[in-house]
Amino acid sequence: MTLVNLTTSSPVSFVSLLGITPQDVSAWFDPSAASASSSSASMLADTSAHGVFGTLVWTLTALWTRLGELAIAIPLSSIMLFVLVAPLVYYILRPIIKLELLHHIAKNGSSKKTVYGSLFAYCVRTELLDDAALHELLVLAHDMVDVRSESELELFHRYLLSFLYVIIFRDQVDGSLRGMFLIDRERGQSYNGKSFTLFKTGLALFKASNRGGPLIYLAFFYFFIKELIWHPFTPLYGVFKCFSVKSYLMAKRSSESVWPQAGVPTPAWEQSLIDSFGVKTATGQEVYDPVTGVINRTTTALRPDVAPISEEDLKNPDIRFFAERNPRWDQGHLLVVLYKITWGCVFKSIVAILRKTFRVKAQQKLLRIQSKHRLLRSPSVKDRFEQARRVTVVDPLTNCQADTH
Repeated sequence: MTLVNLTTSSPVSFVSLLGITPQDVSAWFDPSAASASSSSASMLADTSAHGVFGTLVWTLTALWTRLGELAIAIPLSSIMLFVLVAPLVYYILRPIIKLELLHHIAKNGSSKKTVYGSLFAYCVRTELLDDAALHELLVLAHDMVDVRSESELELFHRYLLSFLYVIIFRDQVDGSLRGMFLIDRERGQSYNGKSFTLFKTGLALFKASNRGGPLIYLAFFYFFIKELIWHPFTPLYGVFKCFSVKSYLMAKRSSESVWPQAGVPTPAWEQSLIDSFGVKTATGQEVYDPVTGVINRTTTALRPDVAPISEEDLKNPDIRFFAERNPRWDQGHLLVVLYKITWGCVFKSIVAILRKTFRVKAQQKLLRIQSKHRLLRSPSVKDRFEQARRVTVVDPLTNCQADTH
């Protein structure tokens, strides 16, 4: 195979790979020059006169002519299909490419970060978290969880170390902590001797202003689709301790196979996975009940305003089942939930990402209309930061200008 360097090779040496002579090129541009002398052909082949630009012109012309000779015609329907499908493919692949940066973790703990929406995220190993990072994560947990233990930091750290990675979400403007969740992966052998992969997740916490967006779906979507591509024939499951009914509903919306669920008995092997996870993750102050699949605990509980269940909500069969299976959820008791991850989950995640993205953008647009602040792109750092410009108004009493926030 012959390799040609465009910056050093002459146009003749490159175009000759296509079987085209300078006389052919001369004839294409000027038919009357088809019978030109060899001196004119040598003039066309002068590298100093044409250089890389000449190479490009000759190559494009040669390709166009060869396509015409082969009578290759692209149907109009194929072009229209490409025009319609290309934007959709770009919209789906764009967050996946960004999350590729999110998951890149070196053994020494270095990480790359990605930006999506108003937050950027990075992934670190839990064993590398220092005291300052632990305190910051604990403050975030305090916004949603009521901690009743005196050794709360030690308990929180021990729970973090039970997972391999923590994904941290920060604000683009001030770098403040906005969200986090824990994730881990382990492999095992199923009852029939086949291997399986189990994703463990926990503590998916976000500030109130950042809840309801597509970030959590994007992160799960990336991890799951990567595992499905690299191990297409290995069964994939996810398991977590369900703090609130919102987490249970998220699992129900994302997967067809969820255990436990109303009216469907849990198979024996799936129940063994639930029991194993419940026993391993239960600490000294927690007791796992294999009959109900609930971890009884009194150390922490969700705050009442995070995920309340009203009488109207109980009309939903899934919410009613969650409340009946774990009646003391408001006191901090946790329901262990197992779900199977398939390509159907991936497509449902895509739908959820699109739906939540459009909803968040609509809410942000409404807030911009209602707010007095105007968000301007910072000219110094482009897309990374935004600055708020104060709106100057005139006080009717003093007839003076005042800045309002």
